[in-house]
Amino acid sequence: MDAVARTQTAFRLKDSLIIRLKHQARKENRSLNNLVEETLEKAVGREIEFPTLPSPEQLDDFMKAWPSAGTSMPEGYQGKTGAEQAELDKKLLADILWEKYAESAD
Repeated sequence: MDAVARTQTAFRLKDSLIIRLKHQARKENRSLNNLVEETLEKAVGREIEFPTLPSPEQLDDFMKAWPSAGTSMPEGYQGKTGAEQAELDKKLLADILWEKYAESAD
């Protein structure tokens, strides 16, 4: 089974809702996190499948070869390491995927 990336976050919820969620989780013998995550997934629909991104080393190799291709590097990439470029790529990819998801959900 593939590891799923998770982000820890915080929300402010009504005390009465937290009590009901904890009660339901105990009743179903599962964690509060599991109950909330599954409930939210059902509420917002299907999961988005993110493609595998290249490693920082692969990006370094690609960027070293880029000038020989006769094109210029994307704005913001100059002077960045592969790891920094990978972070820029993740942000750009996330924006693109969310736009596509929003279009397909309409």
